[in-house]
Amino acid sequence: MKRIVFIIFLFAGFMAKSQSIFRWGLVGGINASKIVADTKTKSLNGFHAGLIGEIKTPIHYGFEADVLISSKGTAVEGLNANLENTIFYYKLNYLDCPILIKRYFLKVLNVQAGPQFSYLLTANFKDEDIKSKLNAFDLALVAGLELDAKVAKASIRYNYGITEIGEMNGINSVLQITLGIWIN
Repeated sequence: MKRIVFIIFLFAGFMAKSQSIFRWGLVGGINASKIVADTKTKSLNGFHAGLIGEIKTPIHYGFEADVLISSKGTAVEGLNANLENTIFYYKLNYLDCPILIKRYFLKVLNVQAGPQFSYLLTANFKDEDIKSKLNAFDLALVAGLELDAKVAKASIRYNYGITEIGEMNGINSVLQITLGIWIN
């Protein structure tokens, strides 16, 4: 992991010297998440918000790294104590760090892809803390489409987990819609 971060910063330094543009900003948006598992699950809505940084090269490529607080989870149907059908929620909060390569088209439209490293902050099921039963780290693949103007951006991304989250033997699956502003 340290080698990957070192290589990214080394490459970023090289790109910064070659007339690239560095900018940073704030983003936020909604998540439609689901834990894909053997059990039938339903989508759960949440949010994400955080900081973004981008190095945009003069050759139509960019590199973006984000630090986001992101709520994920899923809903499952089951029986409560009175044997009545009810919906229970897995509510998970992560610190997400996607590292994306962007390919720009028409100066304002880009496609993006890359890995996302996530750290589990909190986890609840039926109002009980289940963080100790889940993996602390999660790895996902991210792909998206973005409209990027000079001062604002809007994107849609899909995050597909490639590591199991824990005892459920499930993976995170998240669709994100994001709005952001560039500070500089």
